[in-house]
Amino acid sequence: MTQVCVVGAGVIGASVAYYLTQRGLKPVVVDAVGPACAASGKAGGFLARDWSDGSPSAPLAHESFALHTELAEKLDGKNKYGYRRVAAYSVSIRPGKASERPAGGRRLTSDLTWLNQDNLVESTQIGDEESCAQLHPARFTKTLLEEVTRAGGSVRVGRVTGIKIQGGQVYGVKLVDRQGAPCGFVSADVVAHSVVVRDVSAGAIPAAVLFLAYRGSDGKSQEPEVYPRPDGEVYICGGSSSSALPDYADEVAPDEGTPARLREIGAAVSPFLEPDAAETLAEQACFLPCSPTGLPVIGAIPGVKGAFVAAGHSVWGILNAPVTGLAIAELIVDGHTNVVPLQAFDPALS
Repeated sequence: MTQVCVVGAGVIGASVAYYLTQRGLKPVVVDAVGPACAASGKAGGFLARDWSDGSPSAPLAHESFALHTELAEKLDGKNKYGYRRVAAYSVSIRPGKASERPAGGRRLTSDLTWLNQDNLVESTQIGDEESCAQLHPARFTKTLLEEVTRAGGSVRVGRVTGIKIQGGQVYGVKLVDRQGAPCGFVSADVVAHSVVVRDVSAGAIPAAVLFLAYRGSDGKSQEPEVYPRPDGEVYICGGSSSSALPDYADEVAPDEGTPARLREIGAAVSPFLEPDAAETLAEQACFLPCSPTGLPVIGAIPGVKGAFVAAGHSVWGILNAPVTGLAIAELIVDGHTNVVPLQAFDPALS
């Protein structure tokens, strides 16, 4: 049986390992910190089928959206990781500026009646339940890894410091414990921030995600996002900064003051998100996994037989994880892919 080591226990690595088990393999997944410790554990989990249309990533998005539907049915995604279809809205929020709302504007949909009407200037629906969904990224990742271990694979905590190559082909992986020297294929410097709060109103917030055009009392404009989840959590993200990539994912911390600003934005969006109405569960940050081309890097590593890479998915990593995992599994087992063409994501282009 082919022996496969998957480096990284985020959503991409978990997806690769899961689809390898569907082909009868028992992969070993290795991560320096643990499952979903980086962006996969701190992402929002919004899924959009057609928001990449017109770009090389469109086939990935369409196929992966369908795979998410299949996985949710197979793995009880509704209960295990909060999978559900949602509507999406573009919403303009300006505290105390509801008077700027266009005259004769459309009646508010029931999806938006929970918003602070004194601050709501304008809203437009930009997605519906046919093409938009959401899930809890960390729980999704861990569910996949549970399936991997159930199928005979394993998850190990350790640092990969290199691969062993003989005759141009991989035959082993070097592992050390957490004190190992840092290494990696991709570096990044964009830090994304988010907070997670719990709505205590017991289901008053509907299944609708918000993409905001927000202008605060200081006149500064921002584009935060608000994702209510079915379990009462509400994920609020926005604000980015630059920083050096640390050695380990659990060393990433939010910039001082950014979580408080996100809570302030939440309070302006809805009374259900005011501090007295919603407790803070997490204040967090992660690095965006971006490639130099702006596209994911998926495929065989040039010049090294038996080595493959899947990385650089930016904000669409949760969406495109299943199709990426299936494609890499096909490359490993069959030597080619059937699910989607990968030419645009060839590592040789990066």
